[in-house]
Amino acid sequence: VVLTAPQIAQRVQPATELIETDVSGSLTYYQLSINTDALTNWAIDDVNVQNYGAAGDYADSMRALIAQVAAHPDTYISKGSAVVVNDELVYSGSGWNVTPDGYIVTNAHVAVISKAVVVQGFLSDTLQGSIDGLTKSVQTQMSTFTFGGTALPIPSDQTATIQSIVTKFIDSTTTVGTIDTAVYVSGGPVLSRKLVKQGQLATVIDDGATW
Repeated sequence: VVLTAPQIAQRVQPATELIETDVSGSLTYYQLSINTDALTNWAIDDVNVQNYGAAGDYADSMRALIAQVAAHPDTYISKGSAVVVNDELVYSGSGWNVTPDGYIVTNAHVAVISKAVVVQGFLSDTLQGSIDGLTKSVQTQMSTFTFGGTALPIPSDQTATIQSIVTKFIDSTTTVGTIDTAVYVSGGPVLSRKLVKQGQLATVIDDGATW
């Protein structure tokens, strides 16, 4: 039997291939700005804040301020400057050679990553850092409040409330940028650091087949 070149190649290459899908994109987070002037005007007229301050219960004064922001975010919170965070995700799986001219069968979830999955991956990589950064920002802004010249401390038991304010703000303001996807056979730019050979860029021809 005389074999053609593609047939020879088919017999010497592995029956299974490593499939790598690289996804890159970005999330846009926003700085959180507290309207301290509006909050000050409210505090001046609030009986509880004034009574706490007059009694020297400065921590309770701050608790009341934070509670007011949490209860009325639309009144006291606005978007600041945008911060673009780039990220890259790598998914991998196996594929099977099915024709001598390079067609490979693999699971759809290996080669086609849904936008929902990608966004969740981006958030998993970047969300906690954003929460931590905005929490510190809110604490810095709230630390400017004073009563009779005495700075109002931020009690440690208010950290969870501030983080809740920040998380809700992120949920309502964060946007997703352009998402780019590349599928590689035998490993891609990321996995190729661990492999002898770098993979070849592949084209997904059918992402909706059911078997």
